[in-house]
Amino acid sequence: MLQRADFEYGDDSDQTPNMDKSGWGLRLNDDGDKVILRDDRDNVIDVVVYGTSTYSGVGWTGPSVKDVGKGIILERDRNETTGQYEHTDSAADWDDYRIYVIGQSHFPYVTFNFKGNVTVFTSPDSSFKELANAIDNAKESIYLNVYQFHNFYLMDNITNAIKRGVEVRLLLEGAPYRGMGNEGRYIAAQIANAGGEVRFMINDEDRGIHDRYRYNHAKYAILDNKSTIVMSENWKNTGVPVNNTFGNRGWGIVINNLNVTSYFTDVFFEDWKPESKDSFSFTCNHPLYGNKYGCPPLDFVPNRTILTGNYTHPFDSAKITGAFNVSPVLSPDTSLMQTKSIIGIINEAKKSVYVEQFYAHKNWGTIADPKNPFLEAAINASRRGCEVKILLDSSKYTKVCNEEMVEYVNEIAKKEGLNLEAKLIDNEAIGLNKTHNKGVIVDREKVLISSINWGENSARNNREAGVIIENDKVGEFYTNVFLYDWNSSNNQSPTASFTYSPSNPVVNQTITFNASRVAVATTVSIRRDSESFCFL
Repeated sequence: MLQRADFEYGDDSDQTPNMDKSGWGLRLNDDGDKVILRDDRDNVIDVVVYGTSTYSGVGWTGPSVKDVGKGIILERDRNETTGQYEHTDSAADWDDYRIYVIGQSHFPYVTFNFKGNVTVFTSPDSSFKELANAIDNAKESIYLNVYQFHNFYLMDNITNAIKRGVEVRLLLEGAPYRGMGNEGRYIAAQIANAGGEVRFMINDEDRGIHDRYRYNHAKYAILDNKSTIVMSENWKNTGVPVNNTFGNRGWGIVINNLNVTSYFTDVFFEDWKPESKDSFSFTCNHPLYGNKYGCPPLDFVPNRTILTGNYTHPFDSAKITGAFNVSPVLSPDTSLMQTKSIIGIINEAKKSVYVEQFYAHKNWGTIADPKNPFLEAAINASRRGCEVKILLDSSKYTKVCNEEMVEYVNEIAKKEGLNLEAKLIDNEAIGLNKTHNKGVIVDREKVLISSINWGENSARNNREAGVIIENDKVGEFYTNVFLYDWNSSNNQSPTASFTYSPSNPVVNQTITFNASRVAVATTVSIRRDSESFCFL
């Protein structure tokens, strides 16, 4: 019987120190160390060796655990089917795709089965209408977590909701690519001034603040504790355009189910929690962060120009009633599970896998097997006989690496004679600004709608959110959208079977439209990996 346990730990010197008595507690070397757990009879119970450290003895065989650094937590792997911990006395027990970081959540992968209704929509076609309609019908609360919020018209809907007495909480990324910008700071100020609460997830190493996630990159909203909206798009003028002749291709869904909403509410408040150092409350003239997170300059005037283009917006939103299986997907909690979640549904595909992504990296740089596990799962599905189509963005942000991806996939298809094809979407022919989607359709009945890009940072380091929804009609809707984009990018006439009618009225707003699309030139400075550029 184990009565007590003593730890040994330290570097590779001949004398390994015992538990520190100086008051600092257990201290381990960032570069490499070992921890040996013994019982009161000095028997080795367990061992873990990581980084540059080596160990030869009872309880461990083979090389150390790699990719462990400052702020990383080593957590033993569990079998996804049985729930049992792996125990082979080797690095294999600790080599999960997920990286565990201090402060991150551990939400489980669960599936909610229910009968009810959902509303499916796309950008640019109907995303603004659906979001505005949902906000305008909220009666009690709106909790919104979004990477970037720059749409002044949606801001109007939010501030009007606050005036009606609706509780509003807005969580933003504090350091998005190119910074908050005056637009984001202005919207934060307007919502806070109206009576809403606004917080940022920030990183400030100089003051000992380390954000739990590389980026808070999720895009979801919770309304009245009854409905959840999950999207691939930020609340920007391109992601949720007021005029649907212009904008990004993206997918979204409104799920009306208490259990799904309860799950996302728990996620929201876990990320929101003020007691966490990296959760920072908006303050207009904060003495330390006013210039970064506070109000914009006094002379800032919001540009309410509404961009227009030549996209024909053929897909209206649709309210679908029936039986649904809905599984929330979170990065880094559940996005890289091997038998469930994204990889799981691709591995279970029997007929087809359709992928539409902003970008996909062939290799991920910091794991033992550098191949992209999402991409490899899709390629392996084609080896089992599935039809696999991979459609990637062709905008200036992603074109170079996506062209390399297309070449890589198509070479495999040709060499092995697979029903597999990858290509770049023709945004110009369709009339899209860019393809910002992060979606997957399996067997035309299981659909992933998410903020998760197919790069390592998105899956392992960011806070991301999505859902996998299983329903034939939902699958049909998004399959039609996907094939429209696919065929439009192949010098063919766009084809789709339109079987849905509008479920909500157009939002009544008085807006002056531009006669033509406005092009904006920007100067770019790359700071760190983000969704805005395709890094190799």
